[in-house]
Amino acid sequence: MCDYAKMVDKVVSGYVKLVDKTSGEAKHPFSGFHAGVTAHKIYFYCASEGLATVVREYIDIHAFAKGMKLRPDQKITVAQSVGYPRKTS
Repeated sequence: MCDYAKMVDKVVSGYVKLVDKTSGEAKHPFSGFHAGVTAHKIYFYCASEGLATVVREYIDIHAFAKGMKLRPDQKITVAQSVGYPRKTS
């Protein structure tokens, strides 16, 4: 099974590296692209393991960042929930 803490760490650290290497004007579109590619990879992984996943549009980014103890240079660009699919009868 995948270690989601490591995956979150890679996504967050990836944004930090991107910000360091990218101009201020370009960092937001590139970070969105990076988040989309990562979300797509998570969808593929979940499909292969029989898990359910969804990208969340509305989250409390300030509470989430505080709970994850992110530094000011670390930004949340997307949230994605992963879990077991609902059982149908």
